[in-house]
Amino acid sequence: MKNFLLCLSLVSLVSATLGSRLSFNANVEKINEVIQPLMLTCSFEVSRNDSWQNTKVQLMYIMHETKGFVATITKDQNITGNADMTFSEGQGTLNNEIDNTSFLQVTWKNASNELSGKYICVVHATNAEGKVEFLSASLKVQVQKLEIADLAQYVVDLTARVKESDDKIQNYTRNVTSIKEELNALKENHLAALRSLDIIKKVNKNLQLSCECLAKPTSCRDVISTEDRVVVTLASGLEVMCDTTTDGGGWTIFQRRFNGSIDFYRGWKEYRDGFGDYNIGEFYLGNENIFNLTSSRKYELRFDLEYENKKYFAHYSDFQLLDENNKYKLIIGSYSGTAGNSMKRHVNKFFTTFDKDNDESPNENCAIIRRGAWWYQNCADVNLNGNWGRGEPDGAFWDNITVWESVSFSEIKIREID
Repeated sequence: MKNFLLCLSLVSLVSATLGSRLSFNANVEKINEVIQPLMLTCSFEVSRNDSWQNTKVQLMYIMHETKGFVATITKDQNITGNADMTFSEGQGTLNNEIDNTSFLQVTWKNASNELSGKYICVVHATNAEGKVEFLSASLKVQVQKLEIADLAQYVVDLTARVKESDDKIQNYTRNVTSIKEELNALKENHLAALRSLDIIKKVNKNLQLSCECLAKPTSCRDVISTEDRVVVTLASGLEVMCDTTTDGGGWTIFQRRFNGSIDFYRGWKEYRDGFGDYNIGEFYLGNENIFNLTSSRKYELRFDLEYENKKYFAHYSDFQLLDENNKYKLIIGSYSGTAGNSMKRHVNKFFTTFDKDNDESPNENCAIIRRGAWWYQNCADVNLNGNWGRGEPDGAFWDNITVWESVSFSEIKIREID
């Protein structure tokens, strides 16, 4: 086999109307046959500053002086080649955008004697007037015999490069092992940090809950407000309406009526759980909630009433409501006030609704007769959950004030005793 050295020289033949925008070159000045590749690159650039910037490239090709076309690229087709000059790789593009380059590039991985000769790159371009212009550039490839000594030196150089590559691979392998160890350590540290963060989050959440509980009042006695009536959420989570002014304030209101907008003729479950609307201002807090509030501390009881534009109150020194198993039995202390002690008939009585009769009347349900729900005996001297506005025995009355007439305002409230 013959070995040759390729010597390259560039000669440009460019159309004078378009200027020097075409370049044609090879990858290196000396290319050894078989052991080195040959790459020819032809490129054409349109600049924004050119007066002919509207020129469009239609065709670009590289040809050999004797063997003809090597490779061709057009606007609408991929690269095509010559079977006698088959190249290893070819790439290119025709780009007619300003400041972008059109190019055609062919590569032979193993240069050979057949590649010797003159090569020409030609560009067909259309100017702004539609006229076709031609640009061309050429270079020569001359072949010289490669000496055995040069080939031997190439083998030595190649062996050195292989050894250098092996050394790098070993070094990279050691580095990869070290990096893996560091990554594993970082992973463990990260997992430990996540576990610590999770613990911190839980502690922080508990602290927040504790702070929220500390920030929230435990009863209406802890509430200070410029408003007479204010709705707050206690530390227990129960939402209540507080009376902040009457007799020093601190009262938790558990029943309130003033216009009859809320129907109080309801069953056991609703009186147990509570009903009504704080926004409307009529509600019943619920017997279970009242029991929970009063089961661990001592409370006092107060009724505030209005009838015929006059205000009355009844105060009881002690108040306790037993649980549902004990039918929400009512326990109250001594009376004082201006309303009269109409509640004395209801002391130690069980709560009755139309669907759960716990009163002492043998033949009738007082809740049905009185159209309400209360701690009835064998019916009632007080029926504040009765039929609002009625002047009959089923009205919302306080016997000592109204007989059977309904009051025009009713609030029942409790307050912790120091």
